[in-house]
Amino acid sequence: TLGVDKLIIAVNKMDDPSVQWEQERYDDILKKMSPFLKTSGFKDDQIVFLPMSGLTGDNMKEKRNTPDWYTGKTLLDTLDSMDTSVRNKDLPLRIPMLDGYKDMGSTIAIGKVEQGTVRPGQKVIVHPIGHKCTVTSVFIKDEEMQYACCGENVTLKMSGINES
Repeated sequence: TLGVDKLIIAVNKMDDPSVQWEQERYDDILKKMSPFLKTSGFKDDQIVFLPMSGLTGDNMKEKRNTPDWYTGKTLLDTLDSMDTSVRNKDLPLRIPMLDGYKDMGSTIAIGKVEQGTVRPGQKVIVHPIGHKCTVTSVFIKDEEMQYACCGENVTLKMSGINES
């Protein structure tokens, strides 16, 4: 699940003339999607299915035109009721990488610090390949820093890693 704690599946176009908010069609989508999501590592309590119409806005902010068989919350109410993830600078470092490239012999990695703190000289392991390397420089908005904490977008200059 790559750190995803909760997944909202918005079943859109339920107002389409071929569907007309039929519970049978909604249940069919749930039945087909649930096994796929389970094989991806999600548990039933992590998934919220939500019928809606993006075109008319039904079940997004208000339950306008939403059928009686759906007893759950609207999309915005569901989003508002979700717990936000706790970012802790004392936990092990975790940075999902958005991009990476070579620049003058160094490997450059771009990502966001989700937990932990990154500093120059820190030894890290790049997953899923398992390569060990050393962070030689930490940049935030092109400015070299002594460290970066949770929530910050970073560019890391690293040594000791190959692209193979």
